[in-house]
Amino acid sequence: MTFGLSHRLLAAGAVCLAALIALVVVEDRARAAGREVIVNMEPIDPRSILSGHYVMLGFTDVMPDGEACPVLATNPGDDGWLALKQRDDRHVVAASAPTRAALDGKGDVFVRGWAMCDEPAPASTDTPPAPATPGRITMHLGVERIHADQD
Repeated sequence: MTFGLSHRLLAAGAVCLAALIALVVVEDRARAAGREVIVNMEPIDPRSILSGHYVMLGFTDVMPDGEACPVLATNPGDDGWLALKQRDDRHVVAASAPTRAALDGKGDVFVRGWAMCDEPAPASTDTPPAPATPGRITMHLGVERIHADQD
């Protein structure tokens, strides 16, 4: 018994439909098992005519006075993991590492991504004096922009 072209097309369509249904089920289970995390965001206005109307997302947190940068074991741009800990009503970076296992016990929530930290700078004694600047941690979580209709 040989399958004709129409039978092969129907079989290929059924396989694609089954794969799509499996993908939706897997993603739904992952969302149901996940946790909601609130992080600080800052607006970025890219002003790009060729990319359409979108909003860029910047996940930047200002560190409290006297707090040093967390231990970041991944380089900017490297694929790794971030450990987030809860501070007040939001989550902040506690540490980063190339593997998830290296972050056990360092945070409450673990996400894929990388971070970079700008150390706090004390006030200078130059003339004119420069004010102290707090440290800033910027997270890169793989979500960079949201496209939106202009209306």
